[in-house]
Amino acid sequence: MKKSILFFLLLLYTAIYSQSYKSIIQFDSSNGLKSDIIYSITEDKEGYIWIATDNGVAKFNGTSFIHFQKKDGLPSNDIISIIVDKKNRIWLSGFYEGLYYIENNIIKKVVGSSRIKSLKYTFEIDDNIYFQNFTTSESYILNSSNHLKRYKLKLGNYNLELLNYNQKYNFFIALLNANKRINCILDKNKKIIKYIPTKYAYCPSLIHNETCFIYEPSEQKPYLLNRVINNDFLIYKKKLSLIKLNYKSNNNFQLLNNEYNTKHNIYLFNKNNIHVTIDNKYDSIFSTRIKNIPYELNLVHVLFIDSHNNFWVIDKTNRLTFFPYNYDEVKNYYAKEILGNNFEGFKCSKSIEDCLYFVNSKKEFYVYNLKTNKKKIIKKYLSENPYKILEKSNGIILACNEGFDFFEYNKKKELQHCYFKKTESRNATIFKDTIFYTRNNSIYKIYNYKTKIFSYKEYFRFNNIYKHDKNNLIVANEDEIILINSKRKKNTSNKLIKNTTVINSFNNFILVGTNFNGLYILNKKLNIIRKIFQNHTIYCINKNEANDKIYIGTNEGFFILNENFEISNKFDYNNGLINGKVNSIDFSGNTILYSTKNGISKINYNKDYEFLKKAFTSIDINAIYSNNVLLKNKNNFILERNSNNISIETSIFNFNNKSVVIKKFLLTKDNNKNKIWSDFFENKIIFRELAPGNYTLKIAALSNKYERPTNIKTINFSIKSYFWEKNSFKIGLIITALLLSLFIILYVKRKTERKYKRKIKLHSLELIALKTQMNPHFIFNALNNFQSLLILDGIEKSNIYLSKFSKLIRATLEIVNNDIISLNEELVYLKKYIDFEILKMPQLKVKFIIDNDINLEKIKIPVMLLQPIVENAIIHGLSKSPKEEKKLIIEIKNNPFEKMIYISIEDNGIGFNNNNEVKKHKSFATSIINERIHIFNQNKKNKIQFKIKNLNLEKDTQGTKVIIIIPHNFKYL
Repeated sequence: MKKSILFFLLLLYTAIYSQSYKSIIQFDSSNGLKSDIIYSITEDKEGYIWIATDNGVAKFNGTSFIHFQKKDGLPSNDIISIIVDKKNRIWLSGFYEGLYYIENNIIKKVVGSSRIKSLKYTFEIDDNIYFQNFTTSESYILNSSNHLKRYKLKLGNYNLELLNYNQKYNFFIALLNANKRINCILDKNKKIIKYIPTKYAYCPSLIHNETCFIYEPSEQKPYLLNRVINNDFLIYKKKLSLIKLNYKSNNNFQLLNNEYNTKHNIYLFNKNNIHVTIDNKYDSIFSTRIKNIPYELNLVHVLFIDSHNNFWVIDKTNRLTFFPYNYDEVKNYYAKEILGNNFEGFKCSKSIEDCLYFVNSKKEFYVYNLKTNKKKIIKKYLSENPYKILEKSNGIILACNEGFDFFEYNKKKELQHCYFKKTESRNATIFKDTIFYTRNNSIYKIYNYKTKIFSYKEYFRFNNIYKHDKNNLIVANEDEIILINSKRKKNTSNKLIKNTTVINSFNNFILVGTNFNGLYILNKKLNIIRKIFQNHTIYCINKNEANDKIYIGTNEGFFILNENFEISNKFDYNNGLINGKVNSIDFSGNTILYSTKNGISKINYNKDYEFLKKAFTSIDINAIYSNNVLLKNKNNFILERNSNNISIETSIFNFNNKSVVIKKFLLTKDNNKNKIWSDFFENKIIFRELAPGNYTLKIAALSNKYERPTNIKTINFSIKSYFWEKNSFKIGLIITALLLSLFIILYVKRKTERKYKRKIKLHSLELIALKTQMNPHFIFNALNNFQSLLILDGIEKSNIYLSKFSKLIRATLEIVNNDIISLNEELVYLKKYIDFEILKMPQLKVKFIIDNDINLEKIKIPVMLLQPIVENAIIHGLSKSPKEEKKLIIEIKNNPFEKMIYISIEDNGIGFNNNNEVKKHKSFATSIINERIHIFNQNKKNKIQFKIKNLNLEKDTQGTKVIIIIPHNFKYL
């Protein structure tokens, strides 16, 4: 019955104070733990909190739990105690067989411990850890090789069981007789140097670094002894000392710290007086703070102080409650608690010193004293509609849509009503006790009487007004903001800022809050300098003259900005603030009064708490999933190609002020140089359809966005490729393609060469055939000439003709088998032919014009290229001309720029006529030349050009001009 009543009182007490101090948390099965029964709590060397329960062990980082249970490898879910050794291993104790510990979140069992029951860590020295069976007191030793064995030290008929080692004085504490509870002191060589009187039980955590024995006449097992200690206990240093404490009237005190706390000793005297020592020195700060925690201290069983200076309380019903060091930083006063459940909250409110002035939903004007928790109604409005509370030098003005109600303080600092000034108003502000307010598109002021000071020409319904300084007034609505200078009678506007909610100023800057569009920082000309708090709604802006800071109330709490408009701190609902639309942020000394529709939060902004805002912050990787399958390894894992959807569950390692934590990640692939960190806001990071490769994921938690990432957690992993995505396959494919291409190229080249050779051979045969055609043609013409000469001129001239003809035939036979000859050889042959033709046509005048820079031996041309043209000019052109003077000009010119030889053969014969008769006279040799040139030009870049010009078409000229253009580097093949 007593236990039930005690449990009920604890629940009620915790519920009441968890409303006032939202940062106080009772941990149980409803918010993360697997059980409501807590046995012990400790902290490892990395700062994690370990909790032993009747349903396993939990590891806590401030935001999330990792659970270890029997299904994970524990010998039992009922774990009595947990101890951390020098290597940060978590040793477990309970009523089960075997010795178990947790290392790197893996449950391990000591080899050879299966048949040993109820072992508990006691101490360690020289890499050896000593354990004791807490039912039989038997000692065991675990060496550096992780081998466990029974430790036996005989003294007569007794086994000495080692309990601890005092490193300060270098001696052992041992149990000689467990039944009679006889303890003794051993020197470093384990020889007895002192016996402890009977009925005294060893108490390892009574005084830091001291060996203490408490008087306990009962014969209960040591683990069943309660923690209430009388004033009779012994301390052994070099000699045994009996200490008697006479603290006031009570002879007993309670030890609250756990058994193996090596830093803090916490004593409770007279059920409500706390005495905390750190390294055996009294600490007044901790003593006061623990004394003031909203908890019944006489119900506390264990109080643990972690490295972050937070308090963890296990009460006598095995409930666990967490008190952050700054648990009283935020205290809440809820509107429903002040007014009752029949009210919807505060319509408008403002805090002045320790008094909250507010108007409720029933238009009742109240004052609530935050110290005495008493409220008093000041006035109830019937027809008026209050919307804002303004503070003046000696009182308060309540702004209503129908006018302004003036109140002043009397000598008792109580508010008394003065008078009501009737006038329609929509929004109002106060500057040096002068009220400025808006009505539609006009602005008025009230000091002693109402004065209209400004009226906007266009219809502009003002919904915000702020007096910036003596000469400048700022008004705004949903569409723009206007700066009105009364001295210069000049207006400046900015139409980029929409949906203004609040206006204020700081130094020479104007601050404009908006609805879901953040905070604008403007200069005096309303130019936008900066914009912060994107997507936030800004409800109020206030400046604290005491610390030169700006306080911005938003839909997510409030931010504190320094003079450079950088965030120096943030308070939100994670800190315990009451949520809801912000009415005002006010100051009273070091206290911030944060008033919302749903109540007021009183923040004791103590500089002693600043270290908490900069406290150690890190991020933990709780689990990694691939295609929704949990991975056993959290680093250096390899995934199949089709398992490339990865999600990483994270949590913040932080016990204080989690609201300012910013989470970032950086994902790099194949050692690329990406240095851009990305923010993430949920506790899970998801990557979908990752490409194959080697990845490095870095995750960090920062205290503010300007901080560089530290305490980075790194995950290395790889995603395999499909065989066709591997570089070896791609390289093999490229090599195969190259080989295939090479084979095709060689095949095509070989085939082309064969075709080309066949074509060249065919061309050679064609040329031979043309030359064989040309030789009989030439001989045929020569014989006809010889026949004519013999008949007409007689034998003598015929012999001369025949002699030159034979020489010409011989020269022809010498060159006819060549494909190409030099230009010089062609000219020599041509001159022999011309000499032969002069015999028949004495009036023929031939002129050669050759550039001096032409190397005739170097220039190659096809054999007998010029002779048919000259022959054509003589026979078909000059021989049929009635002119007495028959001219033939052969000109050879060099064009070094084009790298061409220009050969022109010009006669003054009959030329060409544009009729069918001329075509019949066209020489057979001309067609042969064209065909030869066509064959030679095949497969050539630089081609021979052949042109025939009819000079009859020009004035005062007659005849034919043939032009042949030959490249300098002409080759047959």
